[in-house]
Amino acid sequence: LDGIAELVSSAESCIAGGELRELGRLMTQNHELLVQLGVSTTRLDQAVERALARGALGAKLTGAGGGGCALALVDGECRAAVLEGWRELGLACWEKCAG
Repeated sequence: LDGIAELVSSAESCIAGGELRELGRLMTQNHELLVQLGVSTTRLDQAVERALARGALGAKLTGAGGGGCALALVDGECRAAVLEGWRELGLACWEKCAG
């Protein structure tokens, strides 16, 4: 849990500084720590892996774990590919664009 707290602090700095690639890396690292804690599921792991394979800057489960929500940080170039990849897995998708 201490490692996750450190990641959150670093992520806040990345958000403030607009460092999206580093933020994505931290998100994925956080997901890996949550897997080790046992709060992820096979389906969430598949969603994260698919998003990363399709070019996401980072991806992780969200919420309390054990459920079915994941999020991915994407740039404009891979947004459609990530959404398509998730839909191929039968996942419902929602988009939120920064702007």
